[in-house]
Amino acid sequence: MIRWRASASQAQCWGRLAVFALLLAAVGLYGVMSHLVTQSTHDIGVLVALGARPGNIIQVGSVAGDAVGGLESRWAFWAAAALSRVMTRLAIRGQ
Repeated sequence: MIRWRASASQAQCWGRLAVFALLLAAVGLYGVMSHLVTQSTHDIGVLVALGARPGNIIQVGSVAGDAVGGLESRWAFWAAAALSRVMTRLAIRGQ
């Protein structure tokens, strides 16, 4: 069994790093989604001009968002797998 001994200052440092990582990921995802919506404004305008229902217009944005979300989740899975190995090695060395 791996025993992880961290002082309070180390725990605070890791906690702050985790909060910063979540904030950075949220800002990045917001930026990508806003860029996708900005690129599809012409398509949205055409749909409105042709009399599309609001549900159809939302569907245009959600399809692009699903594609980005799928890529993001795959990347996050592999990054988490790699980081867990690094953290395990650090924990074993710290014994």
